[in-house]
Amino acid sequence: MLPLLLAALILPVQGVALSDSGGDVKSHVSARAVTDFEVTTIEFSSASSSLPIWQQPDGELAEYIVRDETLTITVRITQLGIGAQGQYADYYVNVTHPVGISLAEFSANVTLTGGEAKQESFTYVPNYSHSVLSPEGALSGGLLVSVEIDSGVGIDEDPSNDVLSREIPVAVIDDPLDEGWCSDVDGDGVINCPNPPNLGLIWLTAGYDSDGTLSTDPDDAGHWRLDYSNTTSAVGDSHWRISGNSQLDYASGRIDRLHLGFRAADTACSDTGHGLGAGSLDTQISTVHDAFMCGAVVRGYQFYSMQLVTNARGAMGQGDSVTLQAVSGLDVKELNFTNMTLPSNDSWEQVIWDMSDVHAQQEYRLSYLFRSDGTSATPGIEIDGFLLFAIQKIPEYTISVDCAGDYKEGIEAHPVIPVGDPIELACGITNNGYVDITLRIYSEVTNSSWPDLIRIDTPGTNDKDSFIVTKIIKAQTTMPAWFNLSIPASVTVESLEWHIHINDGLTNASKLELGEPIVQYVDVQPSYSGFIDLDFNPSGGNPHLQLYPGDSGSVPLTFSNTGNQIGSWNLGGVYLDEPNWDPSTLIRWSNETGATIETIFTSIGDEIDLIPHVSVPEDAIPGIYDLRLDVNGKAPNNFPADRVLRIEVLNKFELEIIPEFRERTIPADNASRIVELVIINNGNSEEAYDLFVTADPSLRARLSTPSTLGIDPFGGDTSVLLLLPMPYGVDNETYLLRVTARSQSNPLYEVQTTMTLTVPSTQLVEVAELDMSDEVYRGGDEPRTLRWEVWNRGNQMDRYRLSFDHLTDVTVESGEDGDLTPWIPAGSSYNVTVSYSFDSDTFGERVVSMVAKSDLAAQRNVVVEDSGSAVFDVGSVGWLQIFPEQAMTTISEEGSYDLFFSIRNLHPSYEQLVRADIDRQSDLFFNVFDARVDTSDRDFVLGSDETRLVKVTLVIDEDNLRNLEDNSMLFALTLLVDTDIDKTSSSTPLTMLKSNPVDEGPNVEEIGLTLGNYLLIAVGVIGALAILFTAVRIVRGAGGPMEEYTNFEPLGLPPDLPIHDHIANSALGGAQEIFSQPTNLPSEPEDQE
Repeated sequence: MLPLLLAALILPVQGVALSDSGGDVKSHVSARAVTDFEVTTIEFSSASSSLPIWQQPDGELAEYIVRDETLTITVRITQLGIGAQGQYADYYVNVTHPVGISLAEFSANVTLTGGEAKQESFTYVPNYSHSVLSPEGALSGGLLVSVEIDSGVGIDEDPSNDVLSREIPVAVIDDPLDEGWCSDVDGDGVINCPNPPNLGLIWLTAGYDSDGTLSTDPDDAGHWRLDYSNTTSAVGDSHWRISGNSQLDYASGRIDRLHLGFRAADTACSDTGHGLGAGSLDTQISTVHDAFMCGAVVRGYQFYSMQLVTNARGAMGQGDSVTLQAVSGLDVKELNFTNMTLPSNDSWEQVIWDMSDVHAQQEYRLSYLFRSDGTSATPGIEIDGFLLFAIQKIPEYTISVDCAGDYKEGIEAHPVIPVGDPIELACGITNNGYVDITLRIYSEVTNSSWPDLIRIDTPGTNDKDSFIVTKIIKAQTTMPAWFNLSIPASVTVESLEWHIHINDGLTNASKLELGEPIVQYVDVQPSYSGFIDLDFNPSGGNPHLQLYPGDSGSVPLTFSNTGNQIGSWNLGGVYLDEPNWDPSTLIRWSNETGATIETIFTSIGDEIDLIPHVSVPEDAIPGIYDLRLDVNGKAPNNFPADRVLRIEVLNKFELEIIPEFRERTIPADNASRIVELVIINNGNSEEAYDLFVTADPSLRARLSTPSTLGIDPFGGDTSVLLLLPMPYGVDNETYLLRVTARSQSNPLYEVQTTMTLTVPSTQLVEVAELDMSDEVYRGGDEPRTLRWEVWNRGNQMDRYRLSFDHLTDVTVESGEDGDLTPWIPAGSSYNVTVSYSFDSDTFGERVVSMVAKSDLAAQRNVVVEDSGSAVFDVGSVGWLQIFPEQAMTTISEEGSYDLFFSIRNLHPSYEQLVRADIDRQSDLFFNVFDARVDTSDRDFVLGSDETRLVKVTLVIDEDNLRNLEDNSMLFALTLLVDTDIDKTSSSTPLTMLKSNPVDEGPNVEEIGLTLGNYLLIAVGVIGALAILFTAVRIVRGAGGPMEEYTNFEPLGLPPDLPIHDHIANSALGGAQEIFSQPTNLPSEPEDQE
């Protein structure tokens, strides 16, 4: 904002010449001049004292004054001539606001002889602030004080030194912070704010708790205090600090404010003369200081810009701060001194805060805020000086008008304008004020018979005639404006004036200098001119004609002779951007009767109806073409009248889709087919098309791309693929597929092509693949069952005959009657129940394949089958390791024996749920009383790479040892271990000794049986030989007469069963005695749990 302000401040004020103040201005006139008045100096002061000084960044000093203080203007006039006779002159002192408004004017006179000088003082109280401080600290702006001498016409021989002017910046507040209202916070009896003022703006202290309420005494006045000791202050004699005068650290846990305010007579808080206007009563501060205390209210909307200058030094502890706050309700803007690098010695840092955008449209209060927490503290930051520079808005304003073109300000132009030509002025209208304004602008010509052909254009207005009201023109901004005057057709040769008035938008008072309008002088010359007026003249850039390639159209028009001379005209035209298009074949003129014409004749003011017939070539691509219709004058008439028509060549859509086939039969076998579609663009422009396929959803047909790229015109082509997945189960029907191509530039245009697809009766089957490797199986276990899914992938109900393929150590049976599934609907599945088991010695991976053959296809002697495999892991897969902890256990007496097995989880990452049990099918279980796994070891979780001992308890009683078949028998105790991912086992050997061993020696009974057996064998052999001998004899004597001989002696036959044999040396060994022995049943095992 500041650069804009600085630029605005240096705008020249008309009639005023600026020069530096101070110092003599030497005249360049010859010493022989008799009379030469000079404005020598302009000096400023206030109440007979010098004004405050501001040091510029370059070291120069600049004076300024505070608003509402009396400014004394001292003017010195010198007569530099040599005339000995006193010469009289009037002079005028003007005080002008930078916007160009006169604030005050004083006049005086002098009578001086050569070399004599006189000075006189005038007083003025500025009630508007005007000053700007740049970020670098350069002060500018202010009221303009100018002095001008008038000694009469021809008296002063050198008028160049008759005018002198100076600027004096005007500040809002300049407070050295030497006074205020505070309290004796530290209780040392020293008054921290002696002689508090009662008038004008003053500084008021108050202390607060975290909830915003006043602190209790003595902290209610806060800890801000004046330092009026001998320490150096930046401005004045004192300054403000938050710690004690003995340089102690500031208090902790404080929220203290130093408010800008004033003391009032009552609660109304009226302005007491400080110039900021009414304030707001602060009951908390009033309670602290026992008086009506008001907070000063700064009204941001009264100022165009504002810069605040203060001084600071020192530093704060961690978490503490000193800020200058501008508070408007809950909206707080602040200048934080804490984050600045400030000097800590006796020097000060000047701080500038640009407040131009701080609550620019609100009212707010100002205060210095001190905050501290309960941690470390320092002597704190000190502040001094409160200087406020600002540009105050005033309701008055002036404007500046700068025009380019025919008009130059201060110069009367006399352009010679042909009939029909316009006069154009482009102007910038600048609002020199600091308030937003509107203007009333109107224009007129001195010949009232002319029609109103004046147009005024300004931003934001729809009104374009000769009288408009502008939109708001912001302060210090420039609005462009355009003025246009057209010379009416067929007017005579004449001279006239064109006036432009610019007035205030509310009062309608002229804002131009001296209230005079802008004047333009116009001379109309003899001239030829013509005008083509179309019967159809579209707006918004729309075309006059829309044609397809090779088409024609007409645009009726009227030609007017708008000049003030008669003339003949040739008719023609040309396509401006198409030099290869022959206008002689594409453009033809005719009159209202339809006759072709090439030339016309017109008198002054004549209007002739004409019809141009326009064509476009066959190969024209879409677009807008500019066709210029020419009506050119024939000598001596050299005026070219023309009119440009916009001819739109339309997009000709012509697309063809050629599929690879029109009809085809494809089975629903889940095998994708690709159909090629060729798309040919026979139109006149490159076009892209969106593509769609419409078909029965069961076909799942789709296109390879949702749209084409641009296809070249005039026969360009591209290919698109139609994808037919032909999924299982599509019904046996004939289907219609429709492919649609829709133009992206014109969705109303689309082309379709169709194809017929027949799906025949289809038999397909799918057998699921099973992975049973997640579980481990043990050979010899009881048969298990699984459910094996068979899918009917055909499109008709079917059933399937099942068969299995596997190794011989695997047993598999289906649960289906005759290995034939029931009828399965198309697209459905059936779960076949399959029983399987493995031989006890099976180990490793086993694969079982199930084959399903279509029964329907078999009836047609067609084989349709599928197979699926189930993979089993049989036996250990190596994730468990089991070792018996004992090598051999010998059992010779009854009792309980504890056996231990070490189980280790070899899986690198998974824990396993382990289930342990005894193999109860071994011979050991027929020779022991009980064997069991300890309860805590039957089910447990074994972590990765963990090892656990499993205890097995074996119980042996006397009967077990006594009934052993041998004196010493070897058995194996097998531990079976199952987990979710493995199965394994391990055995430990046992030797059991018979408690009643049988003595070693001959066994009479066994010897007798053995001898009996040998005797029986011998008798059998002898009998066989006798039969053989008898047979030989019979054969030899076959020639003699047959003899019959019978000898049936009683035979001693053995019994039928061994249980009935009581003969010890019989063929059956006399086993009756063994079967008659009583049976000894084993005793019930004791519960060891």
